[in-house]
Amino acid sequence: MKSRVIRFLILGGCLGVMIPLAGAVSFDPDAAVGDRLVELAWQPDADDPVFTGNLKLFPRGDTHLGAGALRFLSITRDGQAMWAWDDGLRSFVLVGQDALGAYVALDTLSALDQSLTPITFATHSLGAMLIAGLEDGRVAIWRPQTTDDWSLESGHDGACRAIAFRPLAGERDSTYVTVGDDGLWKRWSRPGVIQDSLPPDGEATFPEGLTAVGLDRRSDRLAIGSATGRVYMTNFSPTATIDNIEEHDGRAITGFTFSENSDRMASASEDGVVVIWSTTVETVRGKFQPEEESGIFIAYTPGHSRYVTYALTNGTLGFIDGFSARAYGAIDNLGREISCFALSTEGVVGFYGGPSGEFEWWYQGRCIPSDEISECFGGYQIFRGLYPDEETERLTLLRVYDFSDTTWGWTSTDTLRMFVDPDSVISADGEEDRLVAGPHNGIPHYYSIVKYYWRFLDGAVHLVPSNLVDAGFFRRDGETEPSPILARVDAVTTKPLLGDVYVVPNPYLEGEETSTFGPLSPPLVRFFNLPDFATIRIYSIGGDLVRRLEHEPTPGDTSGGSCPWDLKNEHDQDVVAGVYVFAVETPGGESTRGFFTLVR
Repeated sequence: MKSRVIRFLILGGCLGVMIPLAGAVSFDPDAAVGDRLVELAWQPDADDPVFTGNLKLFPRGDTHLGAGALRFLSITRDGQAMWAWDDGLRSFVLVGQDALGAYVALDTLSALDQSLTPITFATHSLGAMLIAGLEDGRVAIWRPQTTDDWSLESGHDGACRAIAFRPLAGERDSTYVTVGDDGLWKRWSRPGVIQDSLPPDGEATFPEGLTAVGLDRRSDRLAIGSATGRVYMTNFSPTATIDNIEEHDGRAITGFTFSENSDRMASASEDGVVVIWSTTVETVRGKFQPEEESGIFIAYTPGHSRYVTYALTNGTLGFIDGFSARAYGAIDNLGREISCFALSTEGVVGFYGGPSGEFEWWYQGRCIPSDEISECFGGYQIFRGLYPDEETERLTLLRVYDFSDTTWGWTSTDTLRMFVDPDSVISADGEEDRLVAGPHNGIPHYYSIVKYYWRFLDGAVHLVPSNLVDAGFFRRDGETEPSPILARVDAVTTKPLLGDVYVVPNPYLEGEETSTFGPLSPPLVRFFNLPDFATIRIYSIGGDLVRRLEHEPTPGDTSGGSCPWDLKNEHDQDVVAGVYVFAVETPGGESTRGFFTLVR
C-alpha cells in the first residue's frame, strides 16, 4: 500500500498535524489544542475517488458490424437510435440490439455516390436528419424518418470540415452550423438556406481554415476550432462577436464537448491533447496530454459531468477529471485502432468502432466488486477511544464515509477530506444532563482513520480495512506511539459580544410566508446581533462543516449586525432539511454556539 498523509486540525489552536497511515511520520507544526472542537483533515489516497473516480471499464461485447471502416457513431438524445457511418457501404447504418443483447445492423440508408468524399458527420438530436460534410464543400442530407434517399445541398468554398446541430433541437428545428476551409462558419435555418455567416460579406475571418465546431446545451454558445489550434467562442446569433481565447499548441482542433450545465467545455486536438475550459469566464482550467501522440475522441458524462470519457485512436480508453483534466487511473486498451466513439445517454456504456468494421461496447462506471473485479475502494472509517488500541471493539466508530452511498459528499474540486467530531461541537457548559461522550477537559482521546475496500469473496461482499487501526492513530512529530488530544474548555467564559446572537427564522419552513424576509426574498436565514467582525461556521448535526461565512461591516450598514446564509453549502448546492449547529467566533477569540432547524 502506498503511504498517504493525514492531517488533524484542532480549531481554536494552531494545530496542523501530518501523519501517514504507513511510512514516515511528519507534523507541521506540533499539536496545540485550543478548545473542544476537533476537526480532522487528510489528503486523499491515490485510489481515492477524487483521483480515480472509483471508475472501472468492463468489456461487455464485440461484433463485426460494418462492411468497411466505421468512421462515425451518434446516439439520439432519447437513446432510441444509434447511427454509424460505414465506409464500405458508403452510408449510415442503424444499430440496435438483438434478442440476445448483442448489437447488430438493423437498417441501411441509400449509399452515397462514389464520386463524393465525406469527411465529417452529424446527427439531429432526435434522428430526424443525418448529414455528411463533403470534400467539395457541399453537404449530403438523409431524412431517415421519411425516406432512405439522400440529397445534396450547398455548403462551403472548400472542404466542409465540421457540422453541429443544436443538442436539444426539437422536431421542427433543423438549424445547423458548418465550418470549412474557406475560413467561414455558417448557420443554416434548414438545408440549403443560409441564415447568416461570419463575416457577413464573405471575407474570411479565420484565414487558417476551420476544423471543428460545437454548440452547448443551454445558452447556444458556439465553439469553433481552427487548423492552427486556436479556439474561438461566440454566440449563436447574426451579431455575434468573435473571442479568440486560446491556442491549442498549434495543432488542429478536432472536437468539442460540453458539460451538462454548459459551464465547462473540453476541446481536443489532433495530437490527443484535451483542454478543459470555463465557458463563463473563458479561461483554461486544466490540460490533459496522453503519453504518446494520438488522435482522440471525447465526451462529457451526463449529470454533474464530473469526468470526460476519452478514446485514443491507438486503442486506449480512459477518463479525465471534468473540472481539472487530471488523468484518472482507470484505463484500458482495445488492442486495435479506434476510428469512432460514442457515449450512451446515461453515460454508462461506451461504443467503439474500428477501421475494419469492428464494434465493441464497454460498461463504464463505479467499481462494484464481483467475480470480474474482486476489490474496489470503499471509503473511510473514523474511530475514537480513550486508549490507543488495535482492538476496534474498544474504540467508538464515529463516522463512515462510503463511496457507494450518499455519505460520500466530496466532489472533484475538494482537495482534502474533512471530519468534525460531532461530540466536540456541542458544549457541555457544566450541565450534567448535557455531557456528551467526549472529548472533555483534561481527558485524553485518541483518533484513528481507516481506509477500507469492498471485497468479493465466496459470493458475498466484505468490508476489508487496508491498514491496522493503530496505523491510523494521530502521532505528534517525532513520536512513534499514538498521541492523545487533550481538549479543554473555552478560554473565554463570558461572552459580552456574542451572548445575544440568534437565527431568524428558526425553524426555517420552506414555502411558508413566515420564513421569508419579503415576497421577493430568496430562501435564506439571518444571524442577528453580530459584532462588527465575526466568523460563522455552520455544521451538520453529524459534525460536518457545511459553510463558512465572514461577517464584517459595510458602509451605511443598517442591518443591525446581521449576516445572511442562502442555505447552500461551500459548493453552492442546496442543503438538506435537518438540524444545524452554528459556531460564531470573533477575532479576539470569543465564541458561542447554537442550533437551528431547516424544514423542506
